[in-house]
Amino acid sequence: MKNSFHNALFVINKVSITGDQAIVRRLTNEGLPDAAAEIHASHRDLFIAGHLPHLAKLVSLLVTGSETPAVVRFQQGGVVCLEKDEAGKWSVVWMVVPEIVA
Repeated sequence: MKNSFHNALFVINKVSITGDQAIVRRLTNEGLPDAAAEIHASHRDLFIAGHLPHLAKLVSLLVTGSETPAVVRFQQGGVVCLEKDEAGKWSVVWMVVPEIVA
């Protein structure tokens, strides 16, 4: 069984992501505020792979400032794209669910 690290490497190779790549940390409930702060401070495009419920909470934390309520309903194998505007506010730009590409 593959974990999120292996899944991230697979996607990076398939879509030819280039540039600096770093695995920062494993997402945990306790580490979400620090991860969100680090992501918010970044000025690079990021690809983040992980597991539920941590990814859903991270998206909510970035978009609303709180882990709940959920901003998106993740599905296993789904992808969500967030974008930070010039004012530093995050929004959901698009989402792909497995049924769309299957």
